[in-house]
Amino acid sequence: MSSKKSGKYYERTNIIASYVIAPMIFNASCNTRLFEALVEQLLIKELKPAQFIVIDNAAFHKSKKLKS
Repeated sequence: MSSKKSGKYYERTNIIASYVIAPMIFNASCNTRLFEALVEQLLIKELKPAQFIVIDNAAFHKSKKLKS
């Protein structure tokens, strides 16, 4: 059994996006309302059939509105 200790190295998997289809620049911290606006007003309009988005587990990604 291993445990992850704060400040200690452990292997991570990271992904860096290389294809941007709906950028949005803003001068604030991101929150649920802002992320929902990005998805509804920009991203959905740009996605083509069979395309998908991958998001991490940030709290503002967990909106009930976006899950539906």
